[in-house]
Amino acid sequence: MSAGDKVTFKVEGKKLSGMVIAEIRPLRSAKVYVPSTTKRNQIKFKDVVAADRVLVAVPVGRDGKTMHYYCPHKSLVYLENEN
Repeated sequence: MSAGDKVTFKVEGKKLSGMVIAEIRPLRSAKVYVPSTTKRNQIKFKDVVAADRVLVAVPVGRDGKTMHYYCPHKSLVYLENEN
């Protein structure tokens, strides 16, 4: 997976889709990749975790312009088919 890839993952039983922002190595901060104008309630992850993760921007709202940022474990994230 790399930045710009469209991916799918599950959080609390909900299937979410979004775009990869960055791959996050264990014990590294993911927040450095989130835009500085992002509100706290749009960040949906713990910053530093001892696992490989993927930072994903998920569009929300009617217009899809607002983003929520998730950082699931890499093993739980799947590339979407481009078909």
